[in-house]
Amino acid sequence: MEKQLSIVIPCYNVAEYLPATLDSILLRQNFSFMEVILINDGSTDGTLEVIKKYKERYNDVVRYISISNSGVGVARNLGIQEAIGEYILFIDGDDMLFDSILPQWMEYIYRNTLDIAFTGYEDRDWDDKGKLGENKNYLEGIYTGEEILIKKLKKQIWICTGNAIYRTQILKRNNLKYSVSYRYGEDAEFIGKCLLNSLRVSSLNKQGLIIMVRRTSAMLTVSFEKYKDAIHAFENLQNYAFNFSISSALRNAFAFDYLNLYLGIVKILFKNTKRYDKKLLINLSDIEYPCWSIPVKVKKRVEIMLYRKFPFLYFRFVHIYYFLKQNRWKHIK
Repeated sequence: MEKQLSIVIPCYNVAEYLPATLDSILLRQNFSFMEVILINDGSTDGTLEVIKKYKERYNDVVRYISISNSGVGVARNLGIQEAIGEYILFIDGDDMLFDSILPQWMEYIYRNTLDIAFTGYEDRDWDDKGKLGENKNYLEGIYTGEEILIKKLKKQIWICTGNAIYRTQILKRNNLKYSVSYRYGEDAEFIGKCLLNSLRVSSLNKQGLIIMVRRTSAMLTVSFEKYKDAIHAFENLQNYAFNFSISSALRNAFAFDYLNLYLGIVKILFKNTKRYDKKLLINLSDIEYPCWSIPVKVKKRVEIMLYRKFPFLYFRFVHIYYFLKQNRWKHIK
């Protein structure tokens, strides 16, 4: 049977969560033209036993490979190497797909001869399944990859691991892989490079991915050093992009994204510090300043002004913001 889609799932100590992920793919999609490639990344918690059970139950669909613990980038790259589907989807071992989304997603891809098709996604709390937020990514029409990258950098759409399907040939032909030297930001770099090598990209305009947020996950424990990794990933993507295009729209979009990334690392630094001290800013001395004068909305302009002119006040606002955010977790229904 022809494999239209390869679904690559890196698995590291996800024995508790993986069944929900696999059931969302294998039981609730009504789509058989696929393969599921599970990369057991040196798990020690029983993940391999879960994988073997699903392999036995879905032998014609599920493949698995076990490697020593090497990180999610290595696991995904191995999945790219092994994939035989015309298209490829990456999903984490603790996330899920919306019911019956794959047939709609793939039909839309083939009808429009797309290189990349993305959906919206929803964040849910793993413990009580409460909805934390969503990004619908509603966008009509077909665009070039550069046009979509500009929208992504400007925060007009949100593409992450799990809500985009890629033409496999584009990845293999252009040797597109996940960087393995970062702890954070490798997905944004990979997505950007894939977009730049794609001519036909579009949104399905439906919700496709459910990101199950665990309170102990890396999503909630972003450190200052991890954010610095994200800056390195940004720089690599920007250098790569400027070999494709030097359009003013793309340059402005990168400047906007870097501004947000810089303020993000400031927030993490402030959040993880109990008392304000001017010496705090020394930690940022080796990080390039963003362009403060680029056009932004009023809310962002106020944030910039607070940080540059009243860093102590900005420090206080950051702590209030994270206090309210943490308190929100306690009241999710």
